[in-house]
Amino acid sequence: MDRVPYRLSAFLLILVSLSSAPARAAHYAAMQEVAVEGGELRLAVPRIEQVTTEDGSRSQRTAIAFPLEKTRVTSRIAGQVVHTIIEQTFTNRFDDPTDAVYLFPLGHDAAVTGYSIQIGERRIAGKIQQRDQARQTYAQAREQGRTAALIEQEKPNVFAQRIAHIAPHEDVIVQIVCVELLEQRDLLYEWVLPTVVGPRYLPASAPGRRPVSAVPASGPAPAGSAVTYVESADGLRHRIEIEVEIDAGVPLLEIASPSHPIQRTDDGPTRARLRLAAGGDVPNRDFVLRYRTAGERNTIGLLAHRSADGEGFFTLLVQPKAEYRTGDVAAREVILLVDRSGSMQGAPMTHARQVARAVIATLCERDTFNVLAFSDTVKMLRDRPIPGDPAGKQAGVAFVDGLRAGGGTELQRGILRALQSRPADRIRVIYLLTDGLVGNDDVILHAVSQTLSHNRIFPVGLSSSPNRHLLDRVAELGRGFATYIGNREEVAEPAREMLRRSLYPYLTDLRIDWGGLEVRDLSPGILPDVYAGVPLVLVGRYERPGKGRIRLVATQAGKRLSTPLEVDLPARSERPAIRTLWARRRIKALMNRSAAEGMTPEIERAITDLGLRFGLVSEFTSFVAVDEQRIVDASGRSRTAVQAALCPEGIDYRATVGGAPPPPPPQVAQATAPSSAYSDPPPRRWRHRSRPFHFGGGGGDADPALLGLAALLGLAALYEYRQRRSR
Repeated sequence: MDRVPYRLSAFLLILVSLSSAPARAAHYAAMQEVAVEGGELRLAVPRIEQVTTEDGSRSQRTAIAFPLEKTRVTSRIAGQVVHTIIEQTFTNRFDDPTDAVYLFPLGHDAAVTGYSIQIGERRIAGKIQQRDQARQTYAQAREQGRTAALIEQEKPNVFAQRIAHIAPHEDVIVQIVCVELLEQRDLLYEWVLPTVVGPRYLPASAPGRRPVSAVPASGPAPAGSAVTYVESADGLRHRIEIEVEIDAGVPLLEIASPSHPIQRTDDGPTRARLRLAAGGDVPNRDFVLRYRTAGERNTIGLLAHRSADGEGFFTLLVQPKAEYRTGDVAAREVILLVDRSGSMQGAPMTHARQVARAVIATLCERDTFNVLAFSDTVKMLRDRPIPGDPAGKQAGVAFVDGLRAGGGTELQRGILRALQSRPADRIRVIYLLTDGLVGNDDVILHAVSQTLSHNRIFPVGLSSSPNRHLLDRVAELGRGFATYIGNREEVAEPAREMLRRSLYPYLTDLRIDWGGLEVRDLSPGILPDVYAGVPLVLVGRYERPGKGRIRLVATQAGKRLSTPLEVDLPARSERPAIRTLWARRRIKALMNRSAAEGMTPEIERAITDLGLRFGLVSEFTSFVAVDEQRIVDASGRSRTAVQAALCPEGIDYRATVGGAPPPPPPQVAQATAPSSAYSDPPPRRWRHRSRPFHFGGGGGDADPALLGLAALLGLAALYEYRQRRSR
């Protein structure tokens, strides 16, 4: 008991010293280790390292000992299929065993089909197991002191990776193998490789299943999954290298990346090799690759796989025409749903205003429209839609130009408000302008799935790293398509293309008459509307090979049409990626179903069975790899280093992750009429589950009274300590 004053004063002195540190330093770490759920410890220790400059001189710098050194991505695009190998090198720079934890993105349609770890010259293949079983396998190996690795899906585009017992001063290379289908519109192809998870806003009222949130690297992890962020790249070693080989099969025309400088080497007219111009880059934005091919645009394309056991799989792409008459366009009710939350500051908000103005410019007097802007609350141009006449368009532009970013991303509230009423005599078209950076995707998708019969939704992703999984799924459920505009892109051309396509739906109410061909397990089960230049992609299975004429039956410009198409389901075709893509799309269809019905035991079993049978990572199946040949530490003890990420390019760290919360958005003055009387609950700040600790005033300054109190207690403790020594 006689040590209590001494311990109390020491504790207060530590807190005061922490509170006196500059605010910037608090974003990194002032403590040796920070508790993480599950009894682990998160390393957030600045360390001094030696640096060799270009002139050969040596200097020192402070760095965080994050374990991920390098990511190397090698992709091969053959026709419509993309094969990707991702190698992540984790290094233990400490003198005792270390675990690594890392949340990272992959393409939301990418199927993870392989997983392994390499230790020295040894490569250990991962095994697919049910999620809980894989966790038990990993935990047992960790307790035994073995090196092990586990990859789990948190969201279809967010994955968690754990590596246990990296030996002191040793590397572990993790290899992930993916396959996906290439995006195509007309003869323009696009491949996107996400490199960082954008900071996700998590509403307190509806966190959803497997929520993903954002925290500063120095803070404790919240319940569930969290991506940790640092504000600056200083000391963050992680760099990404990307190499892509294209085998188009037809002459390649233009190749470009709107996101990164690239170097191109041609291997003939139909093949090219690409890499990042700088060799490696900071992983703070999506890598976007686009290329155009020569030749005629095919009306139909079919890729099939049928192995010796007689099980057949296929992917069918139907390409509609690209030109339409304006007379095909029906009267519309257009809703502009604009995200004005804190993560939209800067280029995304500027681009949102430009796209909104472009949409308003397409309105005619027979159209009606409204503008809704959401963050913590929803603000409306009017209580109800107004005519798209010159006066209405002028009011809409004035409202949009007055929008400013700030606050949380209450996307669910905005969508529910936009979908509330139903127009009597027209189709409603909703343009959702957002980065989609929320952590409760399933809640949003459930809200969308409930009121879709009369709505068409066209998301526009505005960010260097938007949530493509969420926005593409919203588009699927809303029978539209998504468009993405990066921070480094000009808005005019993609906005024009998006409007041209969305204005003229070519085919609606689709169905396919397969004639005598025996096909089954088709996804999607309900065919979407088809727009200008946007192909219909359908996957399925077949038992018996055969050729036949199928018919695509649909409504065009109010008339029911039937289009014949020749199809060949081969007796033998070795394209195993098609088998994998069918399974991945089948899982996605089941997840779409769960958005409407909830995750029932039946859906969970079906997804689990697909993951185990086809060797795929899913919400309920994971890969785990264990080194059975060596025990690193028989005690099973190790420290855990949580790999941090940079905020995506163009996103304000302090507004979304750490530091002071953003100010509430300013009130928008109306140019011609009062705003809606609709009101929401009081606004909430961006939800930080962990913040740097501060006493007293803002900015990390210590309270003088606390300093004085701590000094007095320290003197008292010192006096008491000397009295005990003298006795």
